[in-house]
Amino acid sequence: MIAAAIAGVPMYADIFGTILIAEALLAKGTLLGVVLSFMMAVTTLSLPSMIMLRKAVKSPE
Repeated sequence: MIAAAIAGVPMYADIFGTILIAEALLAKGTLLGVVLSFMMAVTTLSLPSMIMLRKAVKSPE
């Protein structure tokens, strides 16, 4: 699961884009937990999302 989450971080896609990837992974026999962690990493932990959030939310100085 950790590898799936790490692999999903550099990707940027919405949840609808990851559904097709998840369906293919499940068809290949990947465990459901691994597929779910990959989907969550792509949609919430993506590097572009983090960069945009960092610019939008300033840290208190």
